[in-house]
Amino acid sequence: MSTDVDVLARVGRFREAARIAVRADAPFKEICLVLLDLADMARKEPDLTVRTWAERAVWEESRAFLGMDDDAPAVPPVSYEEKVRALRREGLIRCDRCGHDLPTEEQLERWARMRKDHAETLAARERAV
Repeated sequence: MSTDVDVLARVGRFREAARIAVRADAPFKEICLVLLDLADMARKEPDLTVRTWAERAVWEESRAFLGMDDDAPAVPPVSYEEKVRALRREGLIRCDRCGHDLPTEEQLERWARMRKDHAETLAARERAV
């Protein structure tokens, strides 16, 4: 039976290997094959806890690479927010070019918070290995 430290170390090695793979300067197909091999290796782990969390670690590290990262907030880019703020400072409530209502200050603040929260989540994920 594995100790908690052994489990964490083993899972950490899978996560680190997956992270190295997705950051490799290699063709997409080759990286995918490496990720599949890692997933297969994880599934062959004798310890159920290691097996479960190693598979999850490989997935967590590879999902953005595979275009399946659904954690990114659906907010306009910072450049849009900056332009809206500039228009609002001019006293406008509608875009002077297209006539659409400008987002409210509350919407702008919510978007900024969502971006900040997402950046903090990414930073925490980066520190995980």
